Amino acid sequence: MQRQPRMISMAALVTLLVFVSTAIWAADAVKSTQPIPAAPQLKTPTTLKPPSTLKIDGQSPVRPAAPGIPVKPAGVKEIPSTMRIQPDLVITNIKIEPANPTTYDTIKFSAQVTNTGATLAPASKVAVFIGGETYPVTFNQPPIGPNATKVVVREFQMDKVGGYQVKFVADVDGVVAESNEGNNTGKRAFRVIKGIPPNAVGAAGLDVSNPARDIPRMTIVFQIGEANMHNYSFPGNSNFVFYLRPTKSVDTATVEESVIQVHLKYFNNGALQDEQTLSGHFASKGPNLMRWESDQTPYGGNCTSTTTCYCEVNLTLQDNILSQDGVQLDGDGDGQPGGDYHHQFFLGMYHP
Repeated sequence: MQRQPRMISMAALVTLLVFVSTAIWAADAVKSTQPIPAAPQLKTPTTLKPPSTLKIDGQSPVRPAAPGIPVKPAGVKEIPSTMRIQPDLVITNIKIEPANPTTYDTIKFSAQVTNTGATLAPASKVAVFIGGETYPVTFNQPPIGPNATKVVVREFQMDKVGGYQVKFVADVDGVVAESNEGNNTGKRAFRVIKGIPPNAVGAAGLDVSNPARDIPRMTIVFQIGEANMHNYSFPGNSNFVFYLRPTKSVDTATVEESVIQVHLKYFNNGALQDEQTLSGHFASKGPNLMRWESDQTPYGGNCTSTTTCYCEVNLTLQDNILSQDGVQLDGDGDGQPGGDYHHQFFLGMYHP
């Protein structure tokens, strides 16, 4: 039997050709495709530390605030203490009764403590210094509301003739936070004159018909009951003015310019720098008040120009002044006519 050769059909050939072409195209496509790059490795992040100071061009370095603390913007100032809602204790209306005390009087010293602030001032203490006391008498001060006033009174007897000063200090322990801490002190000068024992008043035949005590019990002699000094310093005018109030009406014809001398000593840092006798005149010679004014002097302002300087002013009034009933001035306060009057003043922020 004769073997017939196999004939490949046309359809099978076409199929074979299509398969081969497809395989070749796929291989070429794989070769031409770019490989996908591997994902990059991420580094561990570095913790950033804040700089010790921050600096902006044109400005001074500023240290940053700690976390959680707000930073105050540049140029914003603290609220002034005077604008804060706080109390403010002030000493006012100091009184001395009787006005011309003697060595036998119990003197009544009083002052008002006023809260000029906007809130309640808590309880505190008020100190009263008399005649240069180192340790004052203190008084408990109850709470004081806004614009309210309390009165502090201390009684004391001075057994020596001379010039003295009473000083009141509010909130002496500093327990009250105030809008102004610099106005807690008030002062007033006074003079004690020689008195007569109470049991001798009637026997001496003196007038004792003055129950109000507005006139000193010591009326048999002629004395200076009160002396005050003021200084005026502004451009073109700088001088001292003294007011002298007698216990009896003065015979003004006996008040001559030569009866008064005023000597000034200027100190700086506790050392004497200069001294001079001031010239001046009586601007007023009233029977119940004498006013003496110095000529212009630089010390009218220099005594208070700095915190390290002060002036000591010594006034002398001679005893040839007479009262209207012819009694000679008892300047030394010994209860007998005669004797020059001396009074010492101090002027400056800090002085003995």
